[in-house]
Amino acid sequence: MNQKRIITVLAGSAMLAGLLTGCGAEPGIGKSEEPVNLTVWTYYNGEQLDAFNALVDSFNESVGKEKNIVVESSSQGSVNDLESNVMDAAEEKVGAADMPNIFSAYADTAYKLDQAGQVVDLSDYLTDEEKSEYIDAYLKEKLMQEMMTYLNQFKKGVIMVSHSRDEVYQMCSDTVIMHQGMIETLGKTKEIFDNPGTVNAARLTGCKNISRGIKTGIHEVYASDWDIKLTFPEQTEIPSNLTHVGIRAHEICPIVSKDADLRDMDSNESIKLNTMDCQLERISEAPFEMYLILQNKSGKNTSPLWWKVTKKEWQEIGEKVPETVELPAEHIILLK
Repeated sequence: MNQKRIITVLAGSAMLAGLLTGCGAEPGIGKSEEPVNLTVWTYYNGEQLDAFNALVDSFNESVGKEKNIVVESSSQGSVNDLESNVMDAAEEKVGAADMPNIFSAYADTAYKLDQAGQVVDLSDYLTDEEKSEYIDAYLKEKLMQEMMTYLNQFKKGVIMVSHSRDEVYQMCSDTVIMHQGMIETLGKTKEIFDNPGTVNAARLTGCKNISRGIKTGIHEVYASDWDIKLTFPEQTEIPSNLTHVGIRAHEICPIVSKDADLRDMDSNESIKLNTMDCQLERISEAPFEMYLILQNKSGKNTSPLWWKVTKKEWQEIGEKVPETVELPAEHIILLK
């Protein structure tokens, strides 16, 4: 086996697990005559670590046994701990452990290790589809930056038709949202993203959490699809033609303790009303974020809430799913 290290830049557990099936032998070669031991370093903790260890055990009992490969997984703590330990091992510092065969890293760390000849080309371990997805995403981002430079030099009005909200947000000062051949809403791009106004506009700008809304008071709305009563401060005017409410996935807040003084709003009562006791339905990992799908514990047939949290925030709450989340009134989007 090539003794250079396999590094998965910004990879999640799924990609790490996928790489395991190709390690220990050259592509296309069957069972190794000599036992192959692979070490994998991660920054996973809690439920993530349990899930990844289960994948490793499954590999060892199936493909690993077939190909005479044994994988040993070790959590190094946080992302920063992992980076520090990897660099110490690469530099052969006194007391440092041996370099792992597989580990996760950010791009700057990967670059340093590549310059030191410590990484191996993964091309033979990835399908053409997997490679094309990465390359397309990279080239698209680079092309967008080049286009923005060109438009700044052009200094004339340009009409751009796009289905990418990232492109629209970064490149357009004004936006028109169309639905079924009709103008749904128009205005300044950032203002539309902050307050899309309609259900279709909210969806097109990336709002994943939308519920039917019933105005139950001057400052109250019942989100029927989530089974949550929402209370708003006095300065918030709830329109009479309201039909839905929404909240973006990154605006949901975890509540570690219900007794803690968490947010300075109108009253503690409003905090209690804008919360949901939840249970985890599904969790997935992105390079910089965690995605959690949460269900209301009320027992009713409710729609789930999508919650997006950064890796740093996830670590700050101990990488545990909170029992309760808050939907801050200032981030609720009123829709029609």
